[in-house]
Amino acid sequence: MKSFYGSTKIVINMKDSGDEIWRFYNHRACMENYIKESKNGFGSDQVSGEEFYANFADLWLKMIAYNIHLLFCKEVCPSVYSTYTVSRFKRIFWEIPAILVTHARQWKLKISNTFRRFDSWMRMLQAIHQLE
Repeated sequence: MKSFYGSTKIVINMKDSGDEIWRFYNHRACMENYIKESKNGFGSDQVSGEEFYANFADLWLKMIAYNIHLLFCKEVCPSVYSTYTVSRFKRIFWEIPAILVTHARQWKLKISNTFRRFDSWMRMLQAIHQLE
């Protein structure tokens, strides 16, 4: 099999054709990107303590958050934002310049006028409401 850098060798015990085997294994390479994304975006490479079950639960919660983020990007985000990394998405949409205020027993989020992607943010918020 030929690749961009030359030839690729795969040693297996499957009896399928070379093209079928290459298609099967080719999709597995993207798993490294998902692992890197979970490390950078949610800190899945960091352990919180020395207890096994606490670390296990911590990792599960981080993976649940990562999967919710992927589902959010797939179902709610416009296609231009759905390919953003977790870090970039967080920087653009989660860390927005705003202040949370209370008045007359109601909480309001006052978003700064300098937030450039307000329209996209509102479209995503409306898409979330339509899911309910």
